[in-house]
Amino acid sequence: FIVLGCNIGGSKGKTSKSLEELRVGTEGLAMSFLPNNPPEKIHVEKGADSELNRFDVVLEIRNKGAYPEFGEGSGIEPFGIHGSVYLGGYDQNILDFFEPKPPIADLSTKTLEGKTSINPNGGLDFATFKARVIADSLNVEKYEPVIQATACYVYRTTANPSVCIDPNPYSTIKEKKVCEVKDTALSNQGAPVAVTKIDEEAFAKKTQFRITIKNVGGGDVIVDEKLERCGPTGD
Repeated sequence: FIVLGCNIGGSKGKTSKSLEELRVGTEGLAMSFLPNNPPEKIHVEKGADSELNRFDVVLEIRNKGAYPEFGEGSGIEPFGIHGSVYLGGYDQNILDFFEPKPPIADLSTKTLEGKTSINPNGGLDFATFKARVIADSLNVEKYEPVIQATACYVYRTTANPSVCIDPNPYSTIKEKKVCEVKDTALSNQGAPVAVTKIDEEAFAKKTQFRITIKNVGGGDVIVDEKLERCGPTGD
């Protein structure tokens, strides 16, 4: 389909944001379970594999950060994020997630673009897991698992503050310089890991930068080597 529109009123009607304005926040991917998926209560029937013993778990996944920009994705889709989301927190002898099995969804197949001027809310997609209760294995009247969804993925932080490069910091001649060498404090860049400070020190023939990086999100930072082992049976 084609959508046409116009902006009336010049600059006063401008609503789009620049890329720098969108690089704010401390979140990457955010997930939530859709209402009634999984259902709050299931009445299990023993015996035949009844459809009543089956249920779906549907995850809403939203990219609240600024990565990836168009063309930066590493998956099938141009906005794919390299990583996966998996389910845990349940007894495999009671609950059987049969599609997919094991319950892992590939994030690179999801449309999860970062925030853009066209879509300032970021990409949104869903992951569905089908499960059944192994009724014959139940020896209790009630089973109350806490199903957990965990995402492991690669994300990128872009920080581009302006800094001063003084080619002659020890000049004895009093002169007005175009900039001043100083430390720079930053807040966040639309990613769970942020550059928070840049300390700058000028020497006679070089300029030294000390960059402080901090985990400002709610998750854990892992090394690339452990990403592929992140799953129901991983680390």
